[in-house]
Amino acid sequence: MRIYLLVLLLIISIPTAAFSFYKPSRVVIPEVFGMHCLNGSICVEDPATIDFASDLVLNSVDNLQENHSLDMDLPRIVFCSTDKCKDRFGLGRRTAITVGTFGIVMSPRGWKPHYVKHELYTAGRPAHLAILLC
Repeated sequence: MRIYLLVLLLIISIPTAAFSFYKPSRVVIPEVFGMHCLNGSICVEDPATIDFASDLVLNSVDNLQENHSLDMDLPRIVFCSTDKCKDRFGLGRRTAITVGTFGIVMSPRGWKPHYVKHELYTAGRPAHLAILLC
């Protein structure tokens, strides 16, 4: 019985600690932190900006596929419109951050094609390199 209680305590405390102490990990479930998501991939703070964010991502993906032959699954991308959102996801002074294979968080100043392309390339590079190494 005690082992089950200990396992349950660990299952609850580890994600809670991760979301509390490493804020970029919040990209895993951005809806809980006030974001609105389109198809679970593109998340924005203000629903009125979802079309612009979607165009940024799709154009960047097309560009990467055309110029770098980088074929990739679209990671979750969180677009922050305010400094409050940026702080909520722990960006600090950064323009954007790729959080492992979980997703990307963009600050308000990261809403530019070159930033989105850079982060998508960074997120897609491990899969691309794995294919090259096989």
